[in-house]
Amino acid sequence: MLEIRGPQVALLDEVLALRARGGEVARWRARLVDDDGRAWRSQASRPEELAAAWAPAKAGARAVAALASLRPVRIDVRAETADGAAASRTIDRRLVADGVRVRRWRAPAPAATLFLPAGDARGVVVVDAAGTLAGALLASRGVIALAVDRQDRADALDVLASVPGAGAHAPVVVDDVGVPPGVPAVEPGDGDAWDALLARAGARPREPLR
Repeated sequence: MLEIRGPQVALLDEVLALRARGGEVARWRARLVDDDGRAWRSQASRPEELAAAWAPAKAGARAVAALASLRPVRIDVRAETADGAAASRTIDRRLVADGVRVRRWRAPAPAATLFLPAGDARGVVVVDAAGTLAGALLASRGVIALAVDRQDRADALDVLASVPGAGAHAPVVVDDVGVPPGVPAVEPGDGDAWDALLARAGARPREPLR
């Protein structure tokens, strides 16, 4: 009997380090439904390649999956062998790790979202407001992350200076953080660029999951 093994819960930017027991898999498939109820699908010959192969199931979808709620997502994974055997499994992937706190400001103050990691901060990162998903994942890896529009950045940095622990680190400012790897998008995120940002910010790196 074919069986899919691997971690049940992980951050969304982690590689889908799954494996099959009981047969040689010819094709892997994955499916995810975003906040708008739109389905995204992926297929590849190896599970590690699924995160870079997401595509909207229907035409007219937005360029990046709607995940602004930051709720955990469920990914349905299916492994298929050449002789017709198959196995399915649903895994959970998170954008916000346990203990991360999220605070949002609205106008007339600078519109911004602050992500505070659990425990002592390893660094501070400032990203454009479009990088909210990235901010959540960065905080989940141990850094204070502030997502704010560029025109409000100076005022928001003043707010950041009052955040406990932020003053111990020089902020790393990123104008275009891009799409984090693992987030369903028409143009997938660059894993190497993401890993370089994690290292620059002092965040916990992505590590192979077993």
